[in-house]
Amino acid sequence: YALAIPHLPTFISLSVKSLSIQYPSVGTSCAAEYLSAFAIICECVRAATRKIVNHNNAPDSRRVTFSQEAKGGHLKVALTMEQKEVLCKAGMWLEPFAKIALNSIESLSADKQRGKIDAATIKLVAARTRFVASYISASTPTLLGDAAEEENVFLELLSEGRFERSLQIASCISALMSIINSTLFDHCLTVIMGYAYSFDDSDLFFKSCNECEEASACAMIKATFMFASALVESGECEDRSFIMRLRQIVIISLMKNGTIAQESSEMLQNRNTSLLARVAWLNSAHSAVLQFLQSSSELINGDELSPATIGRMKSMCFIVLSRLQPGEEVFAARILRLDNLSLIPVSIRSILFKELCSKSTRARKQYLHSILSHGDLLDGEGTRGPFQLESLRCAASCSPQDREEDLTPLLPMGKLCLLHILSSTINIDDIRNYDELAQRTNDAKRVILDALDTLLEMENDDQIVTYAKKIENGTKLYHLMNVALLGENLIRGIIFN
Repeated sequence: YALAIPHLPTFISLSVKSLSIQYPSVGTSCAAEYLSAFAIICECVRAATRKIVNHNNAPDSRRVTFSQEAKGGHLKVALTMEQKEVLCKAGMWLEPFAKIALNSIESLSADKQRGKIDAATIKLVAARTRFVASYISASTPTLLGDAAEEENVFLELLSEGRFERSLQIASCISALMSIINSTLFDHCLTVIMGYAYSFDDSDLFFKSCNECEEASACAMIKATFMFASALVESGECEDRSFIMRLRQIVIISLMKNGTIAQESSEMLQNRNTSLLARVAWLNSAHSAVLQFLQSSSELINGDELSPATIGRMKSMCFIVLSRLQPGEEVFAARILRLDNLSLIPVSIRSILFKELCSKSTRARKQYLHSILSHGDLLDGEGTRGPFQLESLRCAASCSPQDREEDLTPLLPMGKLCLLHILSSTINIDDIRNYDELAQRTNDAKRVILDALDTLLEMENDDQIVTYAKKIENGTKLYHLMNVALLGENLIRGIIFN
Protein backbone atom coordinates (compact mmCIF):
# COMPACT_ATOMS: atom_id res chain seq x y z
CA TYR A 1 0.00 0.00 0.00
CA ALA A 2 2.85 2.41 0.76
CA LEU A 3 4.25 1.93 -2.77
CA ALA A 4 0.84 2.74 -4.27
CA ILE A 5 0.17 5.91 -2.26
CA PRO A 6 1.94 8.34 -4.67
CA HIS A 7 -0.14 6.99 -7.57
CA LEU A 8 -3.46 7.70 -5.85
CA PRO A 9 -4.19 10.80 -8.03
CA THR A 10 -3.93 8.58 -11.13
CA PHE A 11 -6.36 6.03 -9.70
CA ILE A 12 -8.82 8.76 -8.77
CA SER A 13 -8.73 10.32 -12.25
CA LEU A 14 -9.44 6.91 -13.80
CA SER A 15 -12.45 6.43 -11.51
CA VAL A 16 -14.18 9.75 -12.22
CA LYS A 17 -16.28 8.40 -15.08
CA SER A 18 -17.64 5.53 -12.94
CA LEU A 19 -18.16 7.43 -9.69
CA SER A 20 -19.44 10.82 -10.85
CA ILE A 21 -22.97 9.55 -11.55
CA GLN A 22 -25.43 8.50 -8.89
CA TYR A 23 -26.95 5.61 -10.87
CA PRO A 24 -24.19 3.89 -12.88
CA SER A 25 -24.97 1.03 -15.22
CA VAL A 26 -25.39 -1.80 -12.72
CA GLY A 27 -23.51 -4.92 -13.72
CA THR A 28 -21.06 -3.26 -16.11
CA SER A 29 -19.73 -0.33 -14.07
CA CYS A 30 -16.54 -0.61 -11.97
CA ALA A 31 -17.97 1.79 -9.36
CA ALA A 32 -18.17 -0.85 -6.61
CA GLU A 33 -14.56 -1.93 -7.22
CA TYR A 34 -13.28 1.67 -7.16
CA LEU A 35 -15.22 2.45 -3.97
CA SER A 36 -13.89 -0.68 -2.27
CA ALA A 37 -10.34 0.32 -3.23
CA PHE A 38 -10.84 3.85 -1.89
CA ALA A 39 -12.29 2.42 1.33
CA ILE A 40 -9.05 0.47 1.77
CA ILE A 41 -7.10 3.70 1.23
CA CYS A 42 -9.14 5.38 3.98
CA GLU A 43 -8.53 2.41 6.25
CA CYS A 44 -4.84 2.69 5.43
CA VAL A 45 -4.93 6.35 6.52
CA ARG A 46 -6.70 5.37 9.73
CA ALA A 47 -4.22 2.60 10.47
CA ALA A 48 -1.26 4.84 9.77
CA THR A 49 -2.38 7.79 11.86
CA ARG A 50 -3.98 6.27 14.93
CA LYS A 51 -1.95 6.05 18.11
CA ILE A 52 -0.64 2.62 18.94
CA VAL A 53 -0.07 1.25 22.42
CA ASN A 54 3.33 -0.10 23.38
CA HIS A 55 4.05 -2.92 25.80
CA ASN A 56 4.04 -0.50 28.76
CA ASN A 57 0.49 0.59 27.87
CA ALA A 58 1.72 4.11 27.13
CA PRO A 59 0.63 5.92 23.94
CA ASP A 60 3.35 6.00 21.32
CA SER A 61 4.22 9.59 20.51
CA ARG A 62 5.25 8.74 16.93
CA ARG A 63 1.81 8.55 15.41
CA VAL A 64 2.63 8.05 11.76
CA THR A 65 4.16 4.57 11.89
CA PHE A 66 3.41 1.07 10.77
CA SER A 67 4.22 -1.53 13.40
CA GLN A 68 5.27 -5.06 12.67
CA GLU A 69 6.83 -7.82 14.76
CA ALA A 70 10.53 -8.47 14.25
CA LYS A 71 12.96 -10.69 16.11
CA GLY A 72 14.61 -7.67 17.62
CA GLY A 73 11.36 -6.15 18.85
CA HIS A 74 9.01 -3.75 17.04
CA LEU A 75 10.21 -2.56 13.64
CA LYS A 76 8.62 0.82 12.90
CA VAL A 77 8.59 2.18 9.36
CA ALA A 78 7.65 5.84 9.13
CA LEU A 79 5.75 7.29 6.17
CA THR A 80 7.70 9.63 3.94
CA MET A 81 6.67 13.26 3.64
CA GLU A 82 5.48 12.60 0.08
CA GLN A 83 3.21 9.80 1.32
CA LYS A 84 1.91 11.98 4.17
CA GLU A 85 1.11 14.80 1.74
CA VAL A 86 -0.75 12.48 -0.63
CA LEU A 87 -2.79 10.94 2.20
CA CYS A 88 -3.60 14.37 3.60
CA LYS A 89 -4.83 15.56 0.19
CA ALA A 90 -6.77 12.34 -0.31
CA GLY A 91 -9.59 13.84 1.71
CA MET A 92 -9.96 16.65 -0.81
CA TRP A 93 -9.76 14.25 -3.77
CA LEU A 94 -12.20 11.72 -2.31
CA GLU A 95 -14.67 14.26 -0.90
CA PRO A 96 -16.83 14.58 -4.08
CA PHE A 97 -17.14 10.80 -4.33
CA ALA A 98 -18.05 10.57 -0.65
CA LYS A 99 -20.81 13.15 -1.15
CA ILE A 100 -22.19 11.32 -4.21
CA ALA A 101 -22.13 8.03 -2.32
CA LEU A 102 -23.85 9.64 0.66
CA ASN A 103 -26.58 11.19 -1.51
CA SER A 104 -27.16 7.84 -3.22
CA ILE A 105 -27.52 6.10 0.14
CA GLU A 106 -29.92 8.77 1.40
CA SER A 107 -32.21 8.16 -1.58
CA LEU A 108 -32.63 4.44 -0.84
CA SER A 109 -35.95 4.82 0.98
CA ALA A 110 -37.32 7.34 -1.50
CA ASP A 111 -36.70 5.52 -4.78
CA LYS A 112 -37.24 1.96 -3.47
CA GLN A 113 -33.92 0.96 -5.07
CA ARG A 114 -35.31 1.99 -8.51
CA GLY A 115 -36.87 -1.41 -9.12
CA LYS A 116 -35.78 -4.97 -8.50
CA ILE A 117 -33.19 -5.77 -5.85
CA ASP A 118 -30.40 -7.83 -7.38
CA ALA A 119 -26.84 -8.83 -6.48
CA ALA A 120 -25.20 -5.98 -8.45
CA THR A 121 -27.37 -3.34 -6.75
CA ILE A 122 -26.65 -4.73 -3.28
CA LYS A 123 -22.93 -4.87 -4.10
CA LEU A 124 -22.88 -1.22 -5.18
CA VAL A 125 -24.80 0.01 -2.12
CA ALA A 126 -22.56 -2.07 0.17
CA ALA A 127 -19.43 -0.58 -1.45
CA ARG A 128 -20.82 2.96 -1.07
CA THR A 129 -21.71 2.34 2.57
CA ARG A 130 -18.31 0.90 3.41
CA PHE A 131 -16.53 3.76 1.62
CA VAL A 132 -18.47 6.44 3.51
CA ALA A 133 -17.88 4.61 6.82
CA SER A 134 -14.13 4.32 6.13
CA TYR A 135 -13.97 7.96 5.03
CA ILE A 136 -15.57 9.11 8.30
CA SER A 137 -13.28 6.91 10.41
CA ALA A 138 -10.13 8.14 8.70
CA SER A 139 -10.88 11.87 8.76
CA THR A 140 -11.36 14.65 11.26
CA PRO A 141 -14.14 17.29 11.23
CA THR A 142 -13.56 20.50 9.32
CA LEU A 143 -12.49 23.28 11.68
CA LEU A 144 -13.68 26.75 10.71
CA GLY A 145 -11.60 29.79 11.62
CA ASP A 146 -9.33 32.49 10.25
CA ALA A 147 -6.83 31.76 7.50
CA ALA A 148 -3.86 31.49 9.84
CA GLU A 149 -5.64 28.99 12.06
CA GLU A 150 -6.74 26.93 9.06
CA GLU A 151 -3.15 26.91 7.80
CA ASN A 152 -1.96 25.63 11.17
CA VAL A 153 -4.62 22.93 11.13
CA PHE A 154 -3.55 21.86 7.64
CA LEU A 155 0.11 21.71 8.69
CA GLU A 156 -0.85 19.57 11.70
CA LEU A 157 -2.88 17.22 9.52
CA LEU A 158 -0.06 17.11 7.00
CA SER A 159 2.44 16.12 9.68
CA GLU A 160 0.25 13.14 10.53
CA GLY A 161 -1.00 12.17 7.07
CA ARG A 162 -4.64 12.69 8.03
CA PHE A 163 -7.30 14.58 6.12
CA GLU A 164 -10.30 16.63 7.09
CA ARG A 165 -13.85 15.95 5.97
CA SER A 166 -16.71 18.24 5.12
CA LEU A 167 -19.50 15.66 5.43
CA GLN A 168 -22.06 16.64 8.02
CA ILE A 169 -22.73 14.00 10.66
CA ALA A 170 -26.44 14.82 10.49
CA SER A 171 -26.46 13.87 6.80
CA CYS A 172 -24.58 10.67 7.59
CA ILE A 173 -27.13 9.70 10.25
CA SER A 174 -29.93 10.43 7.77
CA ALA A 175 -28.22 8.17 5.22
CA LEU A 176 -27.85 5.38 7.79
CA MET A 177 -31.54 5.64 8.67
CA SER A 178 -32.37 5.37 4.96
CA ILE A 179 -30.42 2.12 4.83
CA ILE A 180 -32.07 0.74 7.96
CA ASN A 181 -35.58 1.52 6.72
CA SER A 182 -35.02 0.32 3.16
CA THR A 183 -36.37 -2.86 1.63
CA LEU A 184 -32.85 -3.61 0.41
CA PHE A 185 -31.51 -3.89 3.98
CA ASP A 186 -34.49 -5.98 5.03
CA HIS A 187 -33.87 -8.28 2.07
CA CYS A 188 -30.20 -8.67 3.01
CA LEU A 189 -31.09 -9.53 6.60
CA THR A 190 -33.59 -12.13 5.40
CA VAL A 191 -30.96 -13.70 3.14
CA ILE A 192 -28.31 -14.14 5.83
CA MET A 193 -30.52 -14.83 8.85
CA GLY A 194 -32.11 -17.78 7.10
CA TYR A 195 -28.83 -19.62 7.81
CA ALA A 196 -28.37 -18.40 11.39
CA TYR A 197 -29.67 -21.66 12.87
CA SER A 198 -28.16 -24.14 10.41
CA PHE A 199 -25.10 -26.37 10.68
CA ASP A 200 -22.84 -26.42 7.63
CA ASP A 201 -23.93 -30.00 6.84
CA SER A 202 -27.64 -29.14 6.78
CA ASP A 203 -29.68 -29.29 3.60
CA LEU A 204 -29.88 -25.48 3.41
CA PHE A 205 -26.20 -25.41 2.45
CA PHE A 206 -26.74 -28.07 -0.22
CA LYS A 207 -29.47 -26.27 -2.12
CA SER A 208 -28.65 -24.02 -5.03
CA CYS A 209 -28.73 -20.29 -4.39
CA ASN A 210 -27.67 -16.98 -5.89
CA GLU A 211 -24.15 -16.89 -4.45
CA CYS A 212 -23.39 -13.37 -5.71
CA GLU A 213 -26.50 -12.06 -3.98
CA GLU A 214 -25.68 -13.96 -0.78
CA ALA A 215 -22.09 -12.64 -0.68
CA SER A 216 -23.26 -9.09 -1.43
CA ALA A 217 -25.91 -9.32 1.32
CA CYS A 218 -23.24 -10.34 3.84
CA ALA A 219 -21.06 -7.41 2.73
CA MET A 220 -24.04 -5.04 3.04
CA ILE A 221 -24.82 -6.13 6.60
CA LYS A 222 -21.20 -5.73 7.72
CA ALA A 223 -20.88 -2.35 5.97
CA THR A 224 -24.00 -1.08 7.76
CA PHE A 225 -22.63 -2.06 11.16
CA MET A 226 -19.32 -0.46 10.19
CA PHE A 227 -21.16 2.76 9.25
CA ALA A 228 -22.99 2.85 12.58
CA SER A 229 -19.75 2.21 14.49
CA ALA A 230 -17.95 5.00 12.61
CA LEU A 231 -20.68 7.49 13.53
CA VAL A 232 -20.55 6.50 17.21
CA GLU A 233 -16.75 6.67 17.30
CA SER A 234 -16.75 10.11 15.68
CA GLY A 235 -17.90 11.54 19.01
CA GLU A 236 -20.29 13.94 17.27
CA CYS A 237 -23.53 11.98 17.75
CA GLU A 238 -25.52 13.17 20.74
CA ASP A 239 -28.67 11.38 19.60
CA ARG A 240 -28.03 7.66 19.18
CA SER A 241 -31.58 6.65 18.33
CA PHE A 242 -30.28 5.21 15.05
CA ILE A 243 -28.50 2.51 17.09
CA MET A 244 -31.76 1.63 18.81
CA ARG A 245 -33.60 1.44 15.47
CA LEU A 246 -30.92 -0.71 13.85
CA ARG A 247 -30.93 -2.99 16.87
CA GLN A 248 -34.71 -3.41 16.68
CA ILE A 249 -34.59 -4.28 12.97
CA VAL A 250 -31.89 -6.91 13.53
CA ILE A 251 -33.75 -8.48 16.47
CA ILE A 252 -37.00 -8.63 14.49
CA SER A 253 -35.21 -10.47 11.67
CA LEU A 254 -33.54 -12.77 14.18
CA MET A 255 -36.89 -13.68 15.74
CA LYS A 256 -38.73 -14.06 12.42
CA ASN A 257 -36.19 -16.34 10.80
CA GLY A 258 -35.65 -18.30 13.98
CA THR A 259 -39.33 -19.20 13.99
CA ILE A 260 -39.93 -20.09 10.36
CA ALA A 261 -36.66 -21.77 9.37
CA GLN A 262 -37.40 -25.40 8.61
CA GLU A 263 -35.01 -28.03 7.31
CA SER A 264 -36.10 -31.17 5.50
CA SER A 265 -34.69 -34.53 6.54
CA GLU A 266 -33.79 -35.47 2.97
CA MET A 267 -30.23 -34.46 2.09
CA LEU A 268 -29.20 -33.62 -1.46
CA GLN A 269 -26.57 -35.88 -2.99
CA ASN A 270 -24.47 -33.26 -4.79
CA ARG A 271 -22.44 -31.18 -2.38
CA ASN A 272 -22.10 -27.56 -3.40
CA THR A 273 -18.51 -26.98 -4.57
CA SER A 274 -18.48 -23.45 -3.16
CA LEU A 275 -19.73 -24.51 0.27
CA LEU A 276 -16.57 -23.44 2.12
CA ALA A 277 -16.70 -19.94 0.64
CA ARG A 278 -20.40 -19.58 1.45
CA VAL A 279 -19.93 -20.74 5.02
CA ALA A 280 -17.00 -18.31 5.40
CA TRP A 281 -18.89 -15.17 4.39
CA LEU A 282 -21.98 -16.21 6.37
CA ASN A 283 -19.83 -16.86 9.46
CA SER A 284 -18.35 -13.38 9.07
CA ALA A 285 -21.80 -11.77 8.76
CA HIS A 286 -23.34 -13.76 11.64
CA SER A 287 -20.47 -12.96 13.99
CA ALA A 288 -20.87 -9.28 13.01
CA VAL A 289 -24.58 -9.48 13.93
CA LEU A 290 -23.78 -10.94 17.34
CA GLN A 291 -21.02 -8.42 17.92
CA PHE A 292 -23.33 -5.53 17.04
CA LEU A 293 -26.03 -6.73 19.44
CA GLN A 294 -23.35 -6.94 22.14
CA SER A 295 -21.78 -3.52 21.52
CA SER A 296 -25.15 -1.80 21.09
CA SER A 297 -26.32 -3.16 24.45
CA GLU A 298 -23.46 -1.20 26.03
CA LEU A 299 -24.58 2.02 24.34
CA ILE A 300 -28.30 1.74 25.13
CA ASN A 301 -29.27 1.85 28.78
CA GLY A 302 -32.40 0.06 29.95
CA ASP A 303 -32.86 -1.99 26.78
CA GLU A 304 -33.36 -5.56 27.96
CA LEU A 305 -33.85 -8.41 25.53
CA SER A 306 -36.69 -10.85 26.03
CA PRO A 307 -35.94 -14.46 27.12
CA ALA A 308 -37.09 -15.64 23.67
CA THR A 309 -34.57 -13.37 21.95
CA ILE A 310 -31.80 -14.47 24.29
CA GLY A 311 -32.70 -18.11 23.54
CA ARG A 312 -32.37 -17.57 19.79
CA MET A 313 -29.09 -15.72 20.15
CA LYS A 314 -27.73 -18.46 22.40
CA SER A 315 -28.49 -21.14 19.79
CA MET A 316 -27.04 -18.92 17.08
CA CYS A 317 -23.80 -18.54 19.10
CA PHE A 318 -23.18 -22.27 19.40
CA ILE A 319 -24.21 -23.00 15.79
CA VAL A 320 -21.86 -20.33 14.42
CA LEU A 321 -19.07 -21.60 16.71
CA SER A 322 -19.60 -25.09 15.32
CA ARG A 323 -19.18 -23.83 11.73
CA LEU A 324 -15.97 -21.84 12.23
CA GLN A 325 -12.89 -23.06 10.38
CA PRO A 326 -9.13 -22.47 10.88
CA GLY A 327 -8.41 -18.82 10.13
CA GLU A 328 -11.66 -17.63 11.73
CA GLU A 329 -10.38 -17.59 15.31
CA VAL A 330 -11.16 -13.88 15.59
CA PHE A 331 -14.87 -14.62 15.01
CA ALA A 332 -14.80 -17.21 17.81
CA ALA A 333 -13.14 -14.66 20.10
CA ARG A 334 -15.83 -12.08 19.32
CA ILE A 335 -18.57 -14.55 20.21
CA LEU A 336 -16.82 -15.67 23.39
CA ARG A 337 -16.53 -12.03 24.46
CA LEU A 338 -20.31 -11.50 24.38
CA ASP A 339 -20.38 -11.18 28.16
CA ASN A 340 -23.01 -8.44 28.43
CA LEU A 341 -25.73 -10.68 27.01
CA SER A 342 -24.88 -13.80 29.11
CA LEU A 343 -25.23 -16.05 26.07
CA ILE A 344 -22.39 -18.41 27.01
CA PRO A 345 -21.64 -19.20 30.68
CA VAL A 346 -18.45 -17.64 32.04
CA SER A 347 -16.83 -20.98 32.83
CA ILE A 348 -17.31 -22.28 29.28
CA ARG A 349 -16.15 -19.00 27.73
CA SER A 350 -13.02 -19.15 29.89
CA ILE A 351 -11.89 -22.64 28.89
CA LEU A 352 -12.71 -22.14 25.20
CA PHE A 353 -10.88 -18.82 25.07
CA LYS A 354 -7.84 -20.40 26.71
CA GLU A 355 -7.88 -23.21 24.15
CA LEU A 356 -8.35 -20.69 21.37
CA CYS A 357 -5.46 -18.31 21.87
CA SER A 358 -3.25 -19.00 24.89
CA LYS A 359 -2.65 -22.73 25.39
CA SER A 360 0.38 -22.90 23.06
CA THR A 361 2.69 -20.89 20.83
CA ARG A 362 0.88 -22.21 17.77
CA ALA A 363 -2.50 -21.11 19.14
CA ARG A 364 -1.20 -17.60 19.83
CA LYS A 365 0.30 -17.28 16.35
CA GLN A 366 -2.87 -18.55 14.72
CA TYR A 367 -5.06 -16.17 16.73
CA LEU A 368 -2.90 -13.16 15.80
CA HIS A 369 -2.90 -14.23 12.14
CA SER A 370 -6.71 -14.39 12.21
CA ILE A 371 -6.89 -10.91 13.77
CA LEU A 372 -4.73 -9.54 10.97
CA SER A 373 -6.88 -11.28 8.34
CA HIS A 374 -10.36 -10.45 9.63
CA GLY A 375 -10.03 -8.22 12.67
CA ASP A 376 -9.96 -4.51 13.29
CA LEU A 377 -7.18 -2.46 11.76
CA LEU A 378 -6.00 -1.40 15.18
CA ASP A 379 -6.39 -3.94 17.96
CA GLY A 380 -5.08 -4.41 21.47
CA GLU A 381 -1.82 -5.92 20.21
CA GLY A 382 -0.90 -2.75 18.29
CA THR A 383 -1.10 -4.55 14.96
CA ARG A 384 -2.15 -2.88 11.73
CA GLY A 385 -4.70 -5.31 10.40
CA PRO A 386 -4.31 -6.66 6.84
CA PHE A 387 -1.45 -4.21 6.20
CA GLN A 388 0.80 -6.44 8.32
CA LEU A 389 -0.14 -9.86 6.91
CA GLU A 390 2.75 -12.13 6.01
CA SER A 391 0.57 -14.62 4.13
CA LEU A 392 -2.93 -14.92 2.68
CA ARG A 393 -3.29 -18.51 3.85
CA CYS A 394 -5.84 -19.30 6.54
CA ALA A 395 -3.19 -20.92 8.76
CA ALA A 396 -0.26 -19.09 10.30
CA SER A 397 3.27 -20.25 9.58
CA CYS A 398 4.47 -22.50 12.42
CA SER A 399 7.62 -24.47 13.09
CA PRO A 400 7.50 -28.28 13.42
CA GLN A 401 8.09 -27.83 17.15
CA ASP A 402 5.01 -25.60 17.44
CA ARG A 403 2.90 -28.22 15.65
CA GLU A 404 4.16 -31.01 17.90
CA GLU A 405 3.35 -28.88 20.95
CA ASP A 406 -0.26 -28.38 19.84
CA LEU A 407 -1.63 -31.24 17.75
CA THR A 408 -5.29 -30.36 18.42
CA PRO A 409 -6.19 -26.73 17.61
CA LEU A 410 -9.61 -25.60 18.79
CA LEU A 411 -11.07 -24.92 15.33
CA PRO A 412 -12.97 -26.52 13.80
CA MET A 413 -15.04 -27.34 16.88
CA GLY A 414 -17.79 -29.15 14.98
CA LYS A 415 -21.50 -29.41 15.67
CA LEU A 416 -20.90 -31.25 18.98
CA CYS A 417 -18.85 -28.41 20.47
CA LEU A 418 -20.99 -28.12 23.61
CA LEU A 419 -21.43 -31.87 24.08
CA HIS A 420 -17.67 -32.47 23.83
CA ILE A 421 -17.30 -30.54 27.07
CA LEU A 422 -19.29 -33.25 28.84
CA SER A 423 -16.98 -36.00 27.60
CA SER A 424 -13.70 -34.14 28.15
CA THR A 425 -11.04 -34.93 30.76
CA ILE A 426 -9.32 -33.02 33.55
CA ASN A 427 -5.56 -32.62 33.19
CA ILE A 428 -3.86 -33.32 36.54
CA ASP A 429 -0.29 -33.87 35.31
CA ASP A 430 0.93 -30.44 36.43
CA ILE A 431 -0.93 -30.36 39.77
CA ARG A 432 1.49 -29.96 42.68
CA ASN A 433 -0.67 -30.15 45.80
CA TYR A 434 -4.14 -30.99 47.08
CA ASP A 435 -5.36 -27.38 46.98
CA GLU A 436 -4.68 -27.15 43.25
CA LEU A 437 -6.47 -30.46 42.72
CA ALA A 438 -9.50 -29.22 44.66
CA GLN A 439 -9.57 -25.95 42.72
CA ARG A 440 -9.32 -27.69 39.34
CA THR A 441 -12.01 -30.16 40.36
CA ASN A 442 -14.35 -27.33 41.35
CA ASP A 443 -13.65 -25.54 38.09
CA ALA A 444 -14.47 -28.69 36.12
CA LYS A 445 -17.65 -29.19 38.11
CA ARG A 446 -18.76 -25.66 37.28
CA VAL A 447 -18.05 -26.14 33.57
CA ILE A 448 -20.01 -29.41 33.41
CA LEU A 449 -22.95 -27.98 35.30
CA ASP A 450 -23.07 -24.90 33.06
CA ALA A 451 -22.97 -27.10 29.96
CA LEU A 452 -25.82 -29.25 31.29
CA ASP A 453 -27.88 -26.19 32.23
CA THR A 454 -27.36 -24.66 28.77
CA LEU A 455 -28.39 -27.88 27.01
CA LEU A 456 -31.45 -28.27 29.25
CA GLU A 457 -32.52 -24.68 28.61
CA MET A 458 -32.33 -25.26 24.85
CA GLU A 459 -34.25 -28.54 25.11
CA ASN A 460 -37.06 -26.77 26.97
CA ASP A 461 -37.42 -24.01 24.33
CA ASP A 462 -40.57 -24.99 22.40
CA GLN A 463 -40.61 -22.00 20.03
CA ILE A 464 -37.67 -22.82 17.76
CA VAL A 465 -35.46 -25.72 16.74
CA THR A 466 -32.51 -24.92 19.00
CA TYR A 467 -28.89 -26.04 18.80
CA ALA A 468 -29.54 -28.91 21.22
CA LYS A 469 -32.60 -30.15 19.33
CA LYS A 470 -30.65 -30.37 16.07
CA ILE A 471 -28.37 -33.09 17.47
CA GLU A 472 -29.46 -36.73 17.31
CA ASN A 473 -30.73 -38.26 20.55
CA GLY A 474 -28.26 -41.15 20.42
CA THR A 475 -25.34 -38.74 20.15
CA LYS A 476 -26.62 -36.68 23.05
CA LEU A 477 -27.10 -39.82 25.18
CA TYR A 478 -23.54 -40.98 24.51
CA HIS A 479 -21.99 -37.72 25.68
CA LEU A 480 -24.38 -37.34 28.63
CA MET A 481 -23.43 -40.80 29.89
CA ASN A 482 -19.78 -39.74 29.92
CA VAL A 483 -20.61 -37.47 32.82
CA ALA A 484 -21.14 -40.61 34.93
CA LEU A 485 -17.50 -41.61 34.23
CA LEU A 486 -16.10 -38.52 35.98
CA GLY A 487 -14.87 -39.34 39.48
CA GLU A 488 -17.14 -39.84 42.48
CA ASN A 489 -15.69 -36.76 44.18
CA LEU A 490 -16.90 -34.70 41.21
CA ILE A 491 -20.47 -35.91 40.78
CA ARG A 492 -21.55 -36.98 44.26
CA GLY A 493 -22.24 -33.40 45.34
CA ILE A 494 -25.80 -32.28 45.92
CA ILE A 495 -25.60 -29.76 43.09
CA PHE A 496 -25.85 -32.61 40.56
CA ASN A 497 -29.12 -33.70 42.11
